[in-house]
Amino acid sequence: MLYLNILNLTNVFLLIKKHKKFFLNELIKSTSNIPVLFMGSFFLWSIVTIIPANNKVESLVSLSEILTYLICLIFLIFHFNSLEKHKREKLIFILFLVVTSVELISVYYPYFKDILEFGESSFQSIRYRGLSGNINVMSYSLVLKLPFLIYYLFTSNNLKYYIYTLITMSTYAIFSILETRSAILSLILITTLISISFYFLQKRRSIMNILKKILLPIVVGLIISQIQSNYTSKSSLQDRMGTLLQIEEDQSITQRIRYISAAFDSFKQNPIFGIGVGNWELESVKYDRIYMEDYTVPYHAHNDYLEIIAESGLPAGIFYFGTLFYLIYLIIKRILFSKKFNNKHLFYVAIFCSISVYLLDSMFNFPQARVVSQMNLIFILCISTLIFDLKFSVNPRLLKNLIIFCLILMPFSTYSSIRVYNSSVDQTILLRQFNNSDFSIPSLDYIDRIQSTYPNVTPTSMPISSLKAIWFMTNEQYEKAIKLYKEGTNKSPHLYFSETFMGYSYEKIGKKDSSMYYSKLAFDKAPNDLIHFGNYMFSLASTNDSVSIKETYKRVSKESRLPGHDEIYVTVMASLKDPSSKFSLEGIDINFQSGNDRLKKGYYLLQVGENNMYEADFYYQTAMQDFENEDFDNAAQLFIKASELNPYEFVYLENAANSYMKIGKDKEAMDLLNKLLDDLGSKSAKAHYFRGLLLYDLGETADACYDLKIANDNGLFGTSELYSIFCGTQ
Repeated sequence: MLYLNILNLTNVFLLIKKHKKFFLNELIKSTSNIPVLFMGSFFLWSIVTIIPANNKVESLVSLSEILTYLICLIFLIFHFNSLEKHKREKLIFILFLVVTSVELISVYYPYFKDILEFGESSFQSIRYRGLSGNINVMSYSLVLKLPFLIYYLFTSNNLKYYIYTLITMSTYAIFSILETRSAILSLILITTLISISFYFLQKRRSIMNILKKILLPIVVGLIISQIQSNYTSKSSLQDRMGTLLQIEEDQSITQRIRYISAAFDSFKQNPIFGIGVGNWELESVKYDRIYMEDYTVPYHAHNDYLEIIAESGLPAGIFYFGTLFYLIYLIIKRILFSKKFNNKHLFYVAIFCSISVYLLDSMFNFPQARVVSQMNLIFILCISTLIFDLKFSVNPRLLKNLIIFCLILMPFSTYSSIRVYNSSVDQTILLRQFNNSDFSIPSLDYIDRIQSTYPNVTPTSMPISSLKAIWFMTNEQYEKAIKLYKEGTNKSPHLYFSETFMGYSYEKIGKKDSSMYYSKLAFDKAPNDLIHFGNYMFSLASTNDSVSIKETYKRVSKESRLPGHDEIYVTVMASLKDPSSKFSLEGIDINFQSGNDRLKKGYYLLQVGENNMYEADFYYQTAMQDFENEDFDNAAQLFIKASELNPYEFVYLENAANSYMKIGKDKEAMDLLNKLLDDLGSKSAKAHYFRGLLLYDLGETADACYDLKIANDNGLFGTSELYSIFCGTQ
């Protein structure tokens, strides 16, 4: 965005230098058209919607971006209008080829690099996003340009083989590298539409021409994609598209449906002014927080139609999409009512298909928030303005005032982009350290200098001041941390990120009531969030109220429970003055075999008590010394003694069985392994391995291979060849 603002300022400077006091008159010529007037109206209406916005700073950031795009559109139309027609057409042709080539290089370079280094590519790796923000943006950017490449394949005598190559490479990239399902669907739809349209517009002269120039490069890319999936572990096109029908199993689809429903509900409540431009990422949390297990927020509605009207009301949706639907109507009208068709009509179809791609993208994603997508749109609008008669009669004084207003705001827009860019650098550091739970760096002085006023939240809607507060909290500067948390509460009012850590800070300085209030508030609003759960349980621990602690644990949905929830629950329960294992664990399904040592420790404390747990560990450590000294018989006895004290630590019996096997006491070992696996329900692959070996020696090959397969699947054989020696193809 900063780069675009610099370009806009440069354009203003050069225009004033060339036309001096008449430069406004030159700009008016590029402003009196439907695309600029609709986008200008969208900008002006968005200013009005600041009024209901919760976070007006985020509204100003969004308005700055809209203004930047509006000025880009005006200058792009101005520059193209200044060229002669044939030069303009040649420049458009060159731009499509060059931009597509650069995008493909940016995708294919990391793709082939991965194949050379690792032997295969990765699935939807972020490295393949090229020059765009992510792989979805790049997919749609390539699909949007394909109609024009196909048009030039039909109408241009230059670089035909190069255009063939670009179409084939784009197809393969979309199908096999980027693998965005909605983009693949869009590609199939527009290819069908172009084929049918070109066939009829050319008076059905040659279906072979359609097959050769449209379908052949597409099919070649598809065949290469299919061949690759057959010889690698990558999913095929059929597999990828098949997930569109698996709505219940596909989390990404169910999430999008949830996000879309939330945007529609919000629009129904505020149909005219919305909730304020730029505020949807904050508002969306209110609808999705009960599903959130961490601070991964919806960001966008994944449907720009609904997100725009949810943010800024129905008028904003009309202004933003009005030009596109008007162009769709205009193209259909011109084609249907034309008596004679020529290459100009083929170009109409290309524009129609590209606009359709953008509209489809808006249905599944959020191109309005992507710079690459917006610049593609602006370029298409500019071309459409040149091709169609989109002039609109408006009072010149009104247009002049609009231009002056935009020019006055340009320095502020540039300053905004500078602040946003500098903040993004700081946010990268803050979020990286937060995600790694490492607050040792950067220094407190550096953290204190980070500006948190413009912008005041991260893309994940975390208040920047509250993120800074965590560094002061971890350095026991709780009063300063609480002050920063309070600053952040109204910046993102539905996330309750500030409140949960404020509750923890109050607990550390002994303000129990405040701690309980804020930590409970955060948990009540987002009960599945692990941090909210942990901080609330931390506050409850001091009350010795086991009933409330258990009820709090049960409020976390079973689908959202992580080993971390179990660990916190058993640890807090075990820390009470008189923990009752029967009450604490009754009706609770905890997988204490998950491998989490702290979870195991809390679980053992509840089940056998602190004395038995530590005494069992003492016998275990002594047994391990005997095992290392090859005193296997004594080691086995001590392992069994440890198990009697703590029967929930299955490794005790497993090691006892191993010790018996070392001295040939196979029957005793088998009894222990059967008890461990069949009676106690151990899932240890190692125990299956030991029992499989014993069964194999007894000639019970079928049962042995059942156990050995489990061991092999968990990598205990090292290589599958060794397992094959024992069990062949069983």
